[in-house]
Amino acid sequence: MEIEDIIKVLKERFILIEKPINWEKDYSKARESIYLSMVLEIVCKYFSVDLEPIMNSKKSANKDYSYADIRAFYYKLSKENCPIYISYETIAKVVGKDHCAFIYGIRQINNKFELEPDKLIDYENLNKQIKSALNISVSASASKA
Repeated sequence: MEIEDIIKVLKERFILIEKPINWEKDYSKARESIYLSMVLEIVCKYFSVDLEPIMNSKKSANKDYSYADIRAFYYKLSKENCPIYISYETIAKVVGKDHCAFIYGIRQINNKFELEPDKLIDYENLNKQIKSALNISVSASASKA
């Protein structure tokens, strides 16, 4: 995402709520939102699921993965790949959960990596995709600045 897109998101947000713009603080929040949205979108596409069930369901997404597993992939990949500090709470809020769900999800997915090597392969594939996508977006933003 380019700097012009970030500014557009900020302007739209502040026109709707009619607050003065604190550019430093709100730019950081917009960056967080963009990074987390990008990671979640890549994870959802990889597992061929929609966002709505990830936020609301405890059922299985397919025969191999539950929605909780997919959320855990999102948590782990978000925390490890975002180039800025983002709290557990912020990462979890994107999928309608809290920091406790984040911590539990990370613990569960790490345990599953030891027991089910296929899940570790999926994680590594997703990690490569996200690193590639974030590298492109970070490079594009840096070159514009």
